[in-house]
Amino acid sequence: QREKSLKEKEETIKAKEDAMKEKEVTLKEKEETLKAKEDTLKEKEKTLKAKEETLKEKEESMKAKEETMKAKDETMKEIDDSMTEKEEELRRREQSLKEKEAHNQH
Repeated sequence: QREKSLKEKEETIKAKEDAMKEKEVTLKEKEETLKAKEDTLKEKEKTLKAKEETLKEKEESMKAKEETMKAKDETMKEIDDSMTEKEEELRRREQSLKEKEAHNQH
């Protein structure tokens, strides 16, 4: 009877040890899975940060281009205004010349 009882206890202990080993394996697998997920998340964060940097650089580049275009536009306007002034000056000189010619003919 004692032998049978002892054998049952041994089997129970062995079953518990086996169950514990299984739990350890499961726990280790969970840890590995968690680490893999963490690594994946870190990679995604890096990728996102890189995309944000690229976007920021593009925005700055576009802003610089807009400022350049604005400056060019202002320069062209100044040139246009200057040409308009020259045209008016030429018209006045031409008119003055015509008046002198008319005066000389009389």
